[in-house]
Amino acid sequence: FPVTILVVNGSGLANYEIAIEKGNFKVLKRNLRIQALDVSKVYGDNYLASGKEFFVDPISLANNDTVQALTLASTGFVAHAPAGTYVIVPNNATGRGLENYNLQYNNATLYVTRKNITVSAATITKTYGDTYTFSAKEFNYDKAQMIGTDSIDSAQLQSAATIAKAPVGDHQLSIVSLSGYRLENYNIKMLNGTLRVTQKNITIRANNSTKPYGELLNFTGKEFSTDQGLIAGDSIYFVIFSSAGIEPSAPVATTAFSRRWLMAMQCSTTISVICQGS
Repeated sequence: FPVTILVVNGSGLANYEIAIEKGNFKVLKRNLRIQALDVSKVYGDNYLASGKEFFVDPISLANNDTVQALTLASTGFVAHAPAGTYVIVPNNATGRGLENYNLQYNNATLYVTRKNITVSAATITKTYGDTYTFSAKEFNYDKAQMIGTDSIDSAQLQSAATIAKAPVGDHQLSIVSLSGYRLENYNIKMLNGTLRVTQKNITIRANNSTKPYGELLNFTGKEFSTDQGLIAGDSIYFVIFSSAGIEPSAPVATTAFSRRWLMAMQCSTTISVICQGS
């Protein structure tokens, strides 16, 4: 701006021939710091900046000037950006009177947090006496939860019931660890499943027997056979039989007799089929 001297006041100035020359006055731009704000998003989500993620100290502005919006850029704004931290770069502020300021932009941080998903161990079955070998696929999860080509490919599982002697019933099946693609971007909640041990089918048949007419037959409890062996450590102590033919008065004929009661050790819940003999 031009500066004009209007009045010169002093003493002895009558002795001078004073020439008046104009000067210039320069208004310097005011410094204005614009601080972008830290924000966060979940892995798999896009972040759409509103342009309002910034802070300006009102004292830094003069004459009702304002900063209304700005442009924010970050490589972490896209959905597939891995979990972690990214720089947010502000620029291109718009508002009123900003041509009077030296705009100083300060970066911010974008936090990409892990996506929460749930993986459940499956419910599987085996027969008492069998061992179970995991295939690493005994788990379930909603594939729609995964982003892009991310995947869970296999699981390490454990259960006390994989051994042959695990008793009949439901046993806990748990996930130890998971393997896959880009799983570091997920908070994975692992739920237990069930390894169900079912009864082993075994057939006990009363052996065919004979006795002379007029004599009493006393069973020893060993007059039976099974269609297969029991699991190591299990045994049948004896069987109590009943038959109308054991009495001396029983006429000559073939009389059916059957198992009436059985006592077993460690396998009483695994016997499901009984046959008759004669």
